[in-house]
Amino acid sequence: NGVQYVTVRADRPIALDENSLTAHFIHTDVKSIGGFNSSNEMWNKLYRAVRRSYLSNLHGIPTDCPQREKNGWTADAHISIDIALTNFDAILAYEKWIDDIVDNQRPDGSISGVIPGTAWGFADWIGPVWDAAMFIIPEALYNYYGDDRAIRKIYNSCARYLEYLKGRENAEGVIAYGLSDWCFWQTQTPNDYTAAAFYYYDNKLMSRFVRILGKTADAERYTKKAKELQKYINDKFLDEKTGVYSIGKITAQALPLALGFAPKGVEAKVAARLNEAVVESGYVCDFGLLGSKYTLRALVDYGYVDTAYRLATQTKCPSWGNWIEKGFTTPLETWAIRDTFRDSSANHVFFGDIAAWMHSHIAGIRYDSTNPGFKHFEIRPAFPEGLEWAKADYHSVSGYIATSWRRLGDKVIMQVLVPLNTTATLYADQEYEINGTGKPITGTFELK
Repeated sequence: NGVQYVTVRADRPIALDENSLTAHFIHTDVKSIGGFNSSNEMWNKLYRAVRRSYLSNLHGIPTDCPQREKNGWTADAHISIDIALTNFDAILAYEKWIDDIVDNQRPDGSISGVIPGTAWGFADWIGPVWDAAMFIIPEALYNYYGDDRAIRKIYNSCARYLEYLKGRENAEGVIAYGLSDWCFWQTQTPNDYTAAAFYYYDNKLMSRFVRILGKTADAERYTKKAKELQKYINDKFLDEKTGVYSIGKITAQALPLALGFAPKGVEAKVAARLNEAVVESGYVCDFGLLGSKYTLRALVDYGYVDTAYRLATQTKCPSWGNWIEKGFTTPLETWAIRDTFRDSSANHVFFGDIAAWMHSHIAGIRYDSTNPGFKHFEIRPAFPEGLEWAKADYHSVSGYIATSWRRLGDKVIMQVLVPLNTTATLYADQEYEINGTGKPITGTFELK
């Protein structure tokens, strides 16, 4: 069982000190390959808390919590995949879990919401947002490792699953059922919107699998379906004049930017409305697990760095910082512990993508999906007002990568290490192309 505290009782007085007991932290054996540190100590504590929670929840399969359900929930796993792969050499653990997904699939093409699963996990209330794990995780392994084995393993299962969804479409030719932005605070993003969004994303990723594996005979089917779903979503849920999607709140605005279904030319309006929604919330986490994954990433990608920083350093509930301020050493299942503690885990990793975001969007180490396995990669740091320095490193399959930056007045001094036989594009005051030498290089850049 997962525990935070222990009580020792004896039938006679004994003297104990901190060396009298030994605790064994047991988890699947994955090597630590990444790290992050910054001038914000709350962030550093949060980063360590997320890593601790991730390992607590890796026992042969990625689980939701170590003390209560201990289930391999599919959405928990795909929302957390960047936490896994920026911090740990976890490809073998996930390739094994891909095998579990293949084994789990029923003849009709459906999969369970928990894998390995039981009969109740095949229920209709789970749906495409959760099932997207079978697409998102193999793609992530390919992006980080340049290895297509997981895609090859699961390709036929993905094809059967999409045929299953085709048979479950409503009269509009879309999927509208299933879980949505789970464990939301006050604002619930509509299920029909999120289900359609991830049905689109499944087909989009399947189109990429087709290209990776060279299955040209399947290309048109999935590309055509993705385009049809993109049109459906934008026709039904988007106001092009304002950039508002669905209810216009945080998760609703982050999804089209993160999943890529916002029309070209409208993205800036969508991002502006996302920024407004965060500001209107008072810079608190008024969203659930989907918002926790995609909001910070979208804000930084579209230039709202200081808004992202205020949200990410907030200590008022609901926020990541509130957990740290209250002394929690792992992320919670809900933004606040329920009064009755019913269904409240104090060790749930699925809100923890902020740790991966620090690594990729603050320190700036990002894979290039067109050159998987970090043969070429991007260094895209962000310099939010109030953060003095940040650094990260990553032992990629192509070699050791490190970045660090520090403010110096109105300038930033940055050092990067690009491995030998790789290249990187650094985005600072302008774009710089770097040929890797395996040795650190330093530059000074004007802050815009």
